[in-house]
Amino acid sequence: MSLVDDIFAAYRQPRRVLHGHLACPGEGRILVFAFVFGFLTFLARLPQLSAESQLSSEAGSFANQVLILFAGCVFWIPLVLYALATVCHMAVLLFGDRASWQQARLALVWAALVASPLVLLGGVLKVFVSPPMFLVVSLATAVVFLWQWAVGLQVVEFPKQNNEA
Repeated sequence: MSLVDDIFAAYRQPRRVLHGHLACPGEGRILVFAFVFGFLTFLARLPQLSAESQLSSEAGSFANQVLILFAGCVFWIPLVLYALATVCHMAVLLFGDRASWQQARLALVWAALVASPLVLLGGVLKVFVSPPMFLVVSLATAVVFLWQWAVGLQVVEFPKQNNEA
């Protein structure tokens, strides 16, 4: 299946889709997922940046802000995801996990990527709708991310319990 199909299938069967990605291990794949999420986050922020630049009187500020945003999203977001996955995996080590570091990173990065359609929707809504509607989409994004990450952690960190259920 394609990546987009996998993302939408993860809303229906998150364990099955994650098992499919675990069957094709590779750090390169995880890094690409992190970069794709960073790029999608960049795209989600562009409408707000464009609207703000229309209100600003500075002539060249939009191009500069886009470059800064691009570098920040595509470079820093993968680093933050990797750091968060490392901290979480170290915490789960105290409870006797079974996952590798790579599997723990995949669970987190995949959860972020599955939530990316809602991130994109939130980026558009932030400019065009009222703040309460944007808040609803932001909360839905957080819930989807945490749900996917919890399922991913259960699949990779505690596979024995996952097989019994």
